[in-house]
Amino acid sequence: MKRLTLLSLLFCSLSLGLSNATANSWEPSPKLKQLAPNVNVNFRFYDIEAESLYELFQKVRLVGPAGQAGNKAAGKASYHMNWQLLFEKKTNMCRIGNATVDIDIEIVVPRWLNVDDQSEKSQQNWQIYLGALLDHETGHKDIVIDAADELIADIQQAAAKGSCDTIQKAIDKRGFNLLTKARKVSDEYDRKRKLTFQ
Repeated sequence: MKRLTLLSLLFCSLSLGLSNATANSWEPSPKLKQLAPNVNVNFRFYDIEAESLYELFQKVRLVGPAGQAGNKAAGKASYHMNWQLLFEKKTNMCRIGNATVDIDIEIVVPRWLNVDDQSEKSQQNWQIYLGALLDHETGHKDIVIDAADELIADIQQAAAKGSCDTIQKAIDKRGFNLLTKARKVSDEYDRKRKLTFQ
């Protein structure tokens, strides 16, 4: 009789252990598998009238957007990345049930108002330069999207915790670190691929 009682207690103990293990290994929400950044790109133009490419670039130096160091540039890309976490709770556990990661990007470039009045060669050179400028600024967009993809990977892999606040703080810290890294990568990108006025 005592042996049966001990066996019963042993099975009961094993059962409770399995239940606790299940509770502590709450799988990430399947909704997170579809998570992708919502990217909104807005192009803004500043208008310039000039009688030559040389005059155009001289005016760009005066009225172009200010860079991070305060110097004037022909183009500029600025961005904001925001994220929101929606939590799910079960007994004493919390996990990310769903999330959003939003990126707003503004790209500023010049618009030559009277370009149609210029020579064919000047128009061609302008189109080549403008295309290169847009490609350059798009590179900044790609850098912040890479940061968003890294953050999403962390959100998707975030383990369930006893506190939703603990998860929120960890993701916020990771997000801010990724933005800091993106700014450094963006600065280095500018140094290596700086467009010069001709």
